[in-house]
Amino acid sequence: MAIRRRCCDASATRAATAAAPAWRQRLRLAWVTGEVAVVTGDWDRATASFEEAVAVARRNGARRHEAKSLAFAAAAGNARGDAATALRVAVAAGRLARSLRALPVVWPAALVAADAATALSDDGAAAQHRGVAADVLRVVVDTLPADLRAAALRRPPAAALLA
Repeated sequence: MAIRRRCCDASATRAATAAAPAWRQRLRLAWVTGEVAVVTGDWDRATASFEEAVAVARRNGARRHEAKSLAFAAAAGNARGDAATALRVAVAAGRLARSLRALPVVWPAALVAADAATALSDDGAAAQHRGVAADVLRVVVDTLPADLRAAALRRPPAAALLA
């Protein structure tokens, strides 16, 4: 017996998002919709989904979720080719995350800012943002138990940044 896969089209996704009973569900649905769009290379849809997540988080005073959504939106915007906006949004994500002491969001936002600065041929800014990412990642990794720290240091982002 074959299993049929069901997939929602954009209008069904929007309807489900609007009907979700709680803001967290709407936010997470926007994240997942954006992630699926990233996997398929639909950068406009990804950016729109993450911007929707930013709006949901702001309306509900969820500042950490806002910072994370901003970082996602910046990454999608950079992949879409809008490096200037991506840089501005990534810096805002990092600034907000830092103010909240949400270090696990600070370093990825700094990496997105570095990538955007590189796309804008601003090597000095790119190096500065990569330095911030490395410094913050070291702090995050240093808080982990030894076995998790070793595993984290083998993963591509940490291995590349902290080599």
